[in-house]
Amino acid sequence: MLGAAAQNSTGPGGFWRRRWRVLAISFLGWSLLAAIPVTAVYIGNGAPGMAVWWTIFTKIGLYYYLWGLLSPFIYRLTDRLPYSGAGLLVTVSVHLVVLVTLSFALGLVAHQEAWHEWLLGERAPGYHLMSFFTYALIVLCCLALKFYRLSLLRQREAADAKVHAAQLDNQLNRARVDSLMMQMNPHFLFNALNSIGALIDSDQRDRAYQALEKLGELLRRALRLSRADDVALRQEVSFCKAYLSLEKIRFGERLVVTWDIDPETLDLQVPAFVLQPAIENAIKHAVSVSSTTVTVSISAGIAGNALTLAIADDGQAVTPSPTTGGFGISNLRERLQLRYGGTTRVESGSTAGGYRTVVTIPVDLLATGPSG
Repeated sequence: MLGAAAQNSTGPGGFWRRRWRVLAISFLGWSLLAAIPVTAVYIGNGAPGMAVWWTIFTKIGLYYYLWGLLSPFIYRLTDRLPYSGAGLLVTVSVHLVVLVTLSFALGLVAHQEAWHEWLLGERAPGYHLMSFFTYALIVLCCLALKFYRLSLLRQREAADAKVHAAQLDNQLNRARVDSLMMQMNPHFLFNALNSIGALIDSDQRDRAYQALEKLGELLRRALRLSRADDVALRQEVSFCKAYLSLEKIRFGERLVVTWDIDPETLDLQVPAFVLQPAIENAIKHAVSVSSTTVTVSISAGIAGNALTLAIADDGQAVTPSPTTGGFGISNLRERLQLRYGGTTRVESGSTAGGYRTVVTIPVDLLATGPSG
């Protein structure tokens, strides 16, 4: 129904309805304007009756209706003339010439039988003064309409400029996020290849072959993730489990992984690779440099109105800088900042028993639904 109304207002029928509405309003306005002097003359003659009022109106009303017919021409003239600097004198001169010309022309049409008396005789001063005020009123209305249009145009240009700036800013943020994703993918791949290389160097060829098979599957998953801005948390968890299974081949019993994922969080759409950098940090800075068993704990839950993702390890080795959490965490922090602004937090640092990274994202910013 609304669509049909919009179509009618923008189609040919709507155009003519608007045109007739403008003409009707203009006719009514000029009729009211003409009625003022008509009524004054009528009362000055002692108000002899409505027939006399109508006779006066047919004569004076014709004069005002002619001005109404000429208004579009005066508007176009007013719209094109300059109104600043040296051009102002030209504008005033043009308006005076047009005023005098129209005043005489309308007098000849509206007062054919006594035009000499109206244009040059004793009625001439009052007639030309009335023409001056009528013309001045039209010009003032035209100027008001012109500046109103200019104001709307500037507002529209300002709004368009804001939209354009927002689009450019969004494109810039998108390019920076893509750049960060491109940095992270090779970083993850190099670490996986280093793990396989370490297996080969230690003459663990069977485990190296298993790792290559898992790496192939992992790369297929990574490619699927990299094509999407957001993925369901269950898909991110599945990818990280595949990654950890690859690392498990390398480290064996030295790596223990625990998961504590709230089922209510699994369908939340999160940025791709939101867990992987922190897990990779734990492998690189805790498991790989430790000769004892290290437990990596991954949890996800909703606290208040925020999704909280936590990755912790109990390794006692040297950990990344508490301020950045290493390259992966720094990368993740910047990606989330670009995506959501200052509403997210990525906190990482040493704990009494190892190292912990916590990612907090308001649930209101996350869509819900299985990843396609």
